[in-house]
Amino acid sequence: DTFTTDILEGLQRKQKQLPSKYFYDARGDEIFQRIMHAPSYYLSRAEHNILSTRSEEIAADMVPAAPLLEVAELGPGDATKSIFLLRELARRGALHRYLPIDISGHVIRTLTGSLSRLLPGIPVHGMQGDYLHTLAGSPRTPGIPRLVLMLGANIGNFPPEEAMRFCKRLGGLAEPGDMLIIGIDLKKNPRTILEAYNDPAGLTRSFNIHLLKR
Repeated sequence: DTFTTDILEGLQRKQKQLPSKYFYDARGDEIFQRIMHAPSYYLSRAEHNILSTRSEEIAADMVPAAPLLEVAELGPGDATKSIFLLRELARRGALHRYLPIDISGHVIRTLTGSLSRLLPGIPVHGMQGDYLHTLAGSPRTPGIPRLVLMLGANIGNFPPEEAMRFCKRLGGLAEPGDMLIIGIDLKKNPRTILEAYNDPAGLTRSFNIHLLKR
């Protein structure tokens, strides 16, 4: 029902649009994995580099304030970037639980299976659904702060006014001691951005066409 409502609303606007969250089903996930490994898609490489080299430093800043954390990740994908921070928190004995949240049930099923091997002994509670609605309804452990991860510059999927509303609603879900790590792309040569989202191999074109097929 939500899918139908969102599509009808988007296509009846003067400036037609479709919600980016509907890119992601099993086929969309497959295409996006290929996009992330494309030479022109710099975003994944940048975040992978940051988290693979700085997770120890990031965790050290968090753990004194919160000796034990549960991590909720919005749009985890295959968790190949966040796994560095998750492992570092687990190594410090500071990871209570991991809650990946994604619109794609395929992502959640795959991730829940793989992380049982990558994070042995750490409970993984995957949830399918809209980010904020699902986060708001997710179970919390009393007395344990929550770290929310939103990587991949996903905030850039929203127009500026919607991004502001999203951040305010996200802040409204926070409790004292909660923390947020959000990936935001830096300004750069427009050609670099264009090549990332209109790659020579036509992967992003396939991604867009897939959404229209859905």
